[in-house]
Amino acid sequence: MKIIIGGDVSPINTNHDYFKDNSTLFGDFQDDFNTSDLNIINLEVPLTDSNVRITKSGANLKGPVFAAKSLRDSNIHVASLANNHIGDFSDNGVVETLEICKSNNLLTVGAGVNTDNAKIPLIVNGEYNIGVLSYSDTEFGVAKKERSGVNPLDMCDVTRDVLKLKEEVDFIIVLLHEGKEHYEYPSPNLQKICRYICDMGADLVVCQHSHIAGAWEIYNHSNIFYGQGNLMFDYSNRNTNHWKTGYLIQVELSDKKAEVQQIPFKQGFPGILKLNKDEEAEFFAKSAKMKNNVVDEIFIGQSWNKFISKYRLVYFSIFRGHGKWLRKANSMLGLTNWLYNKKNKAILLNVIRSRVHREVVVDLLEKEIKN
Repeated sequence: MKIIIGGDVSPINTNHDYFKDNSTLFGDFQDDFNTSDLNIINLEVPLTDSNVRITKSGANLKGPVFAAKSLRDSNIHVASLANNHIGDFSDNGVVETLEICKSNNLLTVGAGVNTDNAKIPLIVNGEYNIGVLSYSDTEFGVAKKERSGVNPLDMCDVTRDVLKLKEEVDFIIVLLHEGKEHYEYPSPNLQKICRYICDMGADLVVCQHSHIAGAWEIYNHSNIFYGQGNLMFDYSNRNTNHWKTGYLIQVELSDKKAEVQQIPFKQGFPGILKLNKDEEAEFFAKSAKMKNNVVDEIFIGQSWNKFISKYRLVYFSIFRGHGKWLRKANSMLGLTNWLYNKKNKAILLNVIRSRVHREVVVDLLEKEIKN
């Protein structure tokens, strides 16, 4: 049995019309999808006609409803919806996405009309019974008891979900919309989370969200991927190599053993293309290097600390409520260096790090935005 998993798909900009009446969305790789038994992608936007934007940080994105048909015609079987954009155009946008996928025989996982519905795992029965769970970092568009949205990453729920699903299927895939954007390794805590999910019984954990081709870790008998890059996502960062380059994950199941490989590609805006020989050699050389680095605890800690240092002024600016231009000015001038003393930083740290204080702040701010 062959399974292919692709990263972020966003039918916007040059991709918008490409997704209309197209049964060969995946270009050079369409034969791979056509000969695969189960194909899964992350649908990064709602497919909706809704114009009601939610209040959030970051862009509100949506795609055309006709994209669902082309995805199914191109042999996509499952759209994972647990991500930070599915709720961008209100509850109606989420519900419409669920309905348009269903009407086009496109299975979904990771979102629902309420919390309980969003948590339901997807089980695909066949030569092997495959279980798929999908969770998103708790940004915007999270499902509530009375509101549609995505399935939030809660480790208590993950533990129960994986343990229960392990009794029902042969192979478990866990999709996480997690990881820091543009960073190809996991943070120390994300690595701890992914390994724990494998310890609970997941066979494959795939992080999607970072917009960069990330590291592959073989942990015990499981595989973890820390970012696949974009599959088809034409956005403002399109001219960077890491935005354009990604990889499919192919799993071959036989005798209850899994053979896993990366299939690299580059975006063509629209569509995806094979790498040339030099590009492919460079990709696999880098992948091998990252595979060694990702199991080095010291490297992971040092690399993470080096990476986040670039965002110091950005976050301090965000804490002051600065808009886009003030954040840019602060990054150049370091204005916030004069606004926080050690005591201020200690208070801020306590509010963010403490589970109790964080819960209070989250609930208060959600009420403020809703009102």
